[in-house]
Amino acid sequence: MSLSRKFFSNAALSTALVFGAVSAPALADVPAVGQCGPAEVVKTELTKAGYSNYYVYDVPAFDEKRNASVMVAESIYANDGMTKGYHVGRRGENGKDMCVFGTLRDFIIADNIDQDKAGMIDPRFFKDQPNSNVKNGLNYVLKVGAERVKEYPVIQARIRHSNGGEGYMTVTGANTQMYDASLLLSDLSGTVVSLKSQAEVGRRPQTGFTPVARSVLTQMKGEKRNAD
Repeated sequence: MSLSRKFFSNAALSTALVFGAVSAPALADVPAVGQCGPAEVVKTELTKAGYSNYYVYDVPAFDEKRNASVMVAESIYANDGMTKGYHVGRRGENGKDMCVFGTLRDFIIADNIDQDKAGMIDPRFFKDQPNSNVKNGLNYVLKVGAERVKEYPVIQARIRHSNGGEGYMTVTGANTQMYDASLLLSDLSGTVVSLKSQAEVGRRPQTGFTPVARSVLTQMKGEKRNAD
């Protein structure tokens, strides 16, 4: 059972999680935050602009045509230095569109399985903010997830939404025997303002860390061993 299902009521993300977002008829660049375009075109533009897909997870989104929720993919793209990127997701009929939910910067990435084995959260994911350690604060929620449902953070970045609001986006994942994942959005006070329930990683082979991200993790582990 995911952390969100266990400790929080469902909260809508600030990004739209319904089908029918407005798509741009033609693209000459990566769409602006809040805009969508044909998925393959958007992926091409992201690649041309120097961004690679680092992490993929599935979330439920409401399909108005089916009048039901279906699972759709969302991704976290970043440049080679992981200094900037985008939070994007599939939308539209049969996932034909890709929408940009926010711009990202200052990434942190870590292997949740390694954290689970060590029995501790990578301290880089904790934030020194006024509300981070109180109930429903980011640090508090991460600790609860690790202690009670074995979910550990895998990727985090500073996010800027289409309305100009800023905070942190953190994705957590369970061990390899479980599919549960959670998407946390926290504000600059450290309060978790949204926790997306029923996210999944691993049910589809294409989800989780991409080969690009795995390469980064391998390099990080090598650097840590050398430092030790």
